[in-house]
Amino acid sequence: AGYLPQGIPLQLIGYLPEETSFLPWHAASRALYQLDKLLDRTDDYRLFSDYVLKQVASRYHQMGWPTNGPGTEGNILQASYQTEELQRELIMLACSFGNKQCHRQAIAYISDWISSNKN
Repeated sequence: AGYLPQGIPLQLIGYLPEETSFLPWHAASRALYQLDKLLDRTDDYRLFSDYVLKQVASRYHQMGWPTNGPGTEGNILQASYQTEELQRELIMLACSFGNKQCHRQAIAYISDWISSNKN
């Protein structure tokens, strides 16, 4: 709503690396994408994006990407919906803010998909 200085929400997201639930990450990502739009063409953008990546890095590396290897289809022990959504949220944040490993993994998945010639 614009009632707080931008520094306060940025300080609040310093807690995110400790957060394991989807909803706080989802709420934070919505706010971060709004700030991203506002800061995109400013001199301070690099500081902002580096800060976001720092907050996302540990949880992103912990959760990684979904594994769709042989034998995982229909597995009763598949991740819960909330866990899957958190994983998607972290991947989107990491890739959106320039995580190189995330970009490489996305390119690998796209290349595999193209070479598989499947819809």
